[in-house]
Amino acid sequence: MQPKRIIASSLTAWTLLLFGSSFVMAEPIQQKTEHEVAATVNGRPIYSHQIKPDVDRALGRHKKYGASTVSEGVRQQIQKGELDKHIEMELLVQAGEKISDSKLEKKVDEMVAANMTGKDTGTPEGKLKEKEYRQQARRTLLVEGYLATRGLQELRVPEADLRKFYEGNPRNFLLPESVKVSHILITLARKAAPEEIALAKEQSEKIWKEVLQGAKSFEELATKYSVGESAKKGGDLGYINPNFMPAEFEKVAFALKTGEVSEPVQTRHGFHIIKSYDKKPARIQEFAEVKGFLERFLLKKYQETRRAEIGRELRTKAKVEILLNTMS
Repeated sequence: MQPKRIIASSLTAWTLLLFGSSFVMAEPIQQKTEHEVAATVNGRPIYSHQIKPDVDRALGRHKKYGASTVSEGVRQQIQKGELDKHIEMELLVQAGEKISDSKLEKKVDEMVAANMTGKDTGTPEGKLKEKEYRQQARRTLLVEGYLATRGLQELRVPEADLRKFYEGNPRNFLLPESVKVSHILITLARKAAPEEIALAKEQSEKIWKEVLQGAKSFEELATKYSVGESAKKGGDLGYINPNFMPAEFEKVAFALKTGEVSEPVQTRHGFHIIKSYDKKPARIQEFAEVKGFLERFLLKKYQETRRAEIGRELRTKAKVEILLNTMS
């Protein structure tokens, strides 16, 4: 399996991924007296309604991974974690505000223009969305600018660390057995009647016999008879890994010898005539193959660690007051 590419391509994208919806601009208390204040950071409020969507998402993830109910203790822990993220975000924004950047507003305008292109900003709703995005963009850039001054963009991962991670996690770089196949597919409706199934089977068997006769190549017959995008490529599906195709298909495909053609195989999609072209055994990817991924993956971890250190440092110098103990 190829390592999953989870690293943002730029510091801005990484910052958005890290903080998500917490980019809503903090508001003066007097402008939102109808909202409960969850915390203040150097006198600037963070409201409970800003935290709640993140808490709800975190609770949803918790339930998704097996918890049918969430205890009050766990709920409070999740709420505290999400509130801490918003507090950290606000600390970074405020730190960014202390840095002079004459091009900040121009950068904000560019981000807004790129995001709002083609959207109706003439209506009250459109103007509100543009205003909200402008606030989010400004906060993003303030955080990005501040973190840049703290050296996050200069962080590098030593090759020794890359090799240590690679050698300590071989299962992460396992490529499973794969087989290169083509197929000719005669489709069936999801709830096909018995007579429709019999007709499709008969058609696939005639095509199979035509393949065996060899008057035309498998690719020609796939182009002529098969259904789906692969038909345009002579039935080529490329290399497939386990769990890529229906179990009935894979059982036959992985059992075929190179060059062999199967009898029609029925799956939920219809009847397949499968031809095997090549096999690759399971193997561990070489370090050189995954080095680039590891650099991006571990760099993100390094940045997260450093950002957390900076956040803790800023918090020790700030006046942070937690006002909300529970959130309905």
